[in-house]
Amino acid sequence: DIRELQETKSTITEKLSLINKKLDHCQRQLHEIDSVRSQRLKKMGMDERGVEEAHRVVAELRKSNKFHAPVYGPVACEVDIPSSKLQGSHSAILEQHVPNFIWTAFVTQDPRDRDMLQVALQRYRTPVINYAGDPNTPLQSALDANPGLKDLGVSHSLDQVFDAPHVVKLVMEDNARLAQTLLTDSDDAARVEAILKAGVDCLWTDRNQYLQRRSKYNKSAVSTRVVLLKQPRYLMGSADASEKPRLLKELQAHKADAQAQKEELKGVDSQEKTLRNEEARLRREFEKLMEVNRSRKKIEKRIEGIALRIKAHDVEKVRKEVDKETQKCKADMSKLLEKRFAILSSSKTLLQQRLQVERDSIATELIVAELAAQKQILEALLKDEQAGVKQAQHVHDQCENIVTEDKALLKARKKEAEKVCRLTEESLDAFSKLPDTVAELEERLSECTERVETMVLNNPNALQEYRERQEKIATLEKNLEQEGQVLDSGDSQVERAKQEWLVPLKMLVDKINKSFQDKFAAIGCAGTVELTEAEDFDKYAISIKVKFRQEEDLVALTANRQSGGERSVSTILYLMALQDLTACPFRVVDEINQGMDPINERKVFQQMVQSACRQGMPQCFLLTPKLLPDLEYSDGVTCLLIMNGPWIKETAKQFNVKELDALPTLVSNSTATVC
Repeated sequence: DIRELQETKSTITEKLSLINKKLDHCQRQLHEIDSVRSQRLKKMGMDERGVEEAHRVVAELRKSNKFHAPVYGPVACEVDIPSSKLQGSHSAILEQHVPNFIWTAFVTQDPRDRDMLQVALQRYRTPVINYAGDPNTPLQSALDANPGLKDLGVSHSLDQVFDAPHVVKLVMEDNARLAQTLLTDSDDAARVEAILKAGVDCLWTDRNQYLQRRSKYNKSAVSTRVVLLKQPRYLMGSADASEKPRLLKELQAHKADAQAQKEELKGVDSQEKTLRNEEARLRREFEKLMEVNRSRKKIEKRIEGIALRIKAHDVEKVRKEVDKETQKCKADMSKLLEKRFAILSSSKTLLQQRLQVERDSIATELIVAELAAQKQILEALLKDEQAGVKQAQHVHDQCENIVTEDKALLKARKKEAEKVCRLTEESLDAFSKLPDTVAELEERLSECTERVETMVLNNPNALQEYRERQEKIATLEKNLEQEGQVLDSGDSQVERAKQEWLVPLKMLVDKINKSFQDKFAAIGCAGTVELTEAEDFDKYAISIKVKFRQEEDLVALTANRQSGGERSVSTILYLMALQDLTACPFRVVDEINQGMDPINERKVFQQMVQSACRQGMPQCFLLTPKLLPDLEYSDGVTCLLIMNGPWIKETAKQFNVKELDALPTLVSNSTATVC
């Protein structure tokens, strides 16, 4: 049985080894897919610093099941271009055709997910696109609408050369019209011209992009632009991402098989252990039996020896020896009996002692029971006494409350009396002459009231008017106290509301002031932004103070003190300080440099270029009729010159549109434009 189990164990081990090899193979393939994703993330992180951090944030939200619908992104990591001879050119075409912001964007399908991601990714300035349409909408390729294009050499539309989640494809289609963009394998001029004449607006070859534009005013006027194909930055590596779900399923299946084989191997090991233990037990029993057999043989040998010795000696000697042994046994027996008697005597004594101890124990238990009963009675009495104490305490508290209320009422009555009549020595003497009991005081009061009523006055209603005016005064005092409480409550509410918006406002003004000071210091001047506070909220204002000369102090920016150029410099630097705190798709500045002196204009232009070309800033347009020579431009600045004037006709005659269209052009990715 053990040999059979060992053979079974060997078979299971071989199967487990084969399954582990399959597991390693699946894990290597999954690692290749994930490594392509990580490579693309690193490449995007070199251009967009917040992409990798944003990807980690989205992964954590996805792991904690915070999303209401599937979320994809960045888009460059969701795209996979199948392996083929044209894989490299397809990667370059797709990356160059789709706008740059799409590759780093995250795609949601629920507005709540979009709002959550916009808040979570705000610091990384990563785009979030929410697809609100039907996620099952099919893409209509231009080849389906015009099958004759295949005969002209069109191989695919751009949406057919890569794999991605369908929602991601729909977003890319909305922004780049992938289904209407066609690809051809040849760069032959005749073939390209034939395809463009068939009504294709965008055509890609393995080297160029051909774009056709039709005039809105004359449909027969068509212009063609040729763009050279660049090397891809993000989509260099590729792996078949569609294989990932299948590999994950295979990985789970192999893990389940490996677990089953391990469980079976564990069962076989358990059976083998049981059989080994049984074998060891049987071996021990066999050794015991062998030991018994050896003992039996020894005893048999001794018996045989004794029998031989008995035969060798006389029977008389044997009898004497037997008598000696008998006497010896009797002596030993008597000693044993004496010892037994002594043991029995000591046992009797111990039993008597134990009986006495048990009697004492029973008596002690009875005393303990009696004391426990007395304790219960005392506890019941204690509870009754505690209840009486609580009741007495409650009555005492009620009495104290009544005394407190009576004292408060007495103090109030005393205050009212002092308001009516202040105590003097004469009034104290009069009070000392009054009776001490309440009954006598009430009797005395009724006598005084009757005496007052019997008095003859010129105005018989004077007493009634006096009482009415007293009641009216008390009512007015009560209303005054209530109105004062309402006023205090309103003041506290106003103060709370003021603190709720004033503190964030001061923090915002401090941020603007710091940026404003830095920008003024960069041009060799000084400036501050302060919040002017006042008792009236309508008089709150922003105060801008500037200093353009070393010998001056900071003064408020007004229309009369500073020159037009100084006001323009202050205005544009204040706007640049504000733009870090606002979000917008683009900014336009019109002729802000007019009226500046050349030194300030050069410094302000440098500040604008640095601010507009920072990472994550929106596109900025500067409109101006002139610029200074030798200005410093960065790679993100594009200058657009508008030709106009009386000589434009002569220039237009010398301008050859066909020669210009034949020249390759580069697509600009500028963030700042000067017109």
